[in-house]
Amino acid sequence: MINRHLRSIFWLAIWLVSFFCAGSGLCQGRPVVSRVSENGMRSFVVKSVMPSYPPADIKNGTSGVAVAHIEVDETGEKSKVTVVEAPSATISAEVLRAVSLWQFAKTRTGGRPTILVGNLTFYFLAGGGNGRVLNPAEAGYVGRWPEKVPATTASPKS
Repeated sequence: MINRHLRSIFWLAIWLVSFFCAGSGLCQGRPVVSRVSENGMRSFVVKSVMPSYPPADIKNGTSGVAVAHIEVDETGEKSKVTVVEAPSATISAEVLRAVSLWQFAKTRTGGRPTILVGNLTFYFLAGGGNGRVLNPAEAGYVGRWPEKVPATTASPKS
């Protein structure tokens, strides 16, 4: 009789704790940190802003790859943005400016809040007085560098 009574109290306590935790969010634990691929990072983007090609870099024919390292917290806010590679300081500053304007979706993994960590890559292509900024999907240059500036290159703004 006592065992049955204790068992009932035990299960009632478990139910109350689980009910309280689910309602308050206190028992959800610390966020999960998830390193994601470029495509994975881009899949959580709600709003993106492409970097502009600095006119001085177009004039100088500066081309190359710029890579931004980003950490996005569980609420979708960027907690850290750094440019880890860029062909010039002005391109680095422009990538930092543009990526700082990006917005990301809230993330959860198995019901737990998730911090995303990953990179975003931008190709800066200059040639013939023109310049163009592409991401890997637009460029189709995943894993290789293009031989020349695509024919659809737009002229820089005056």
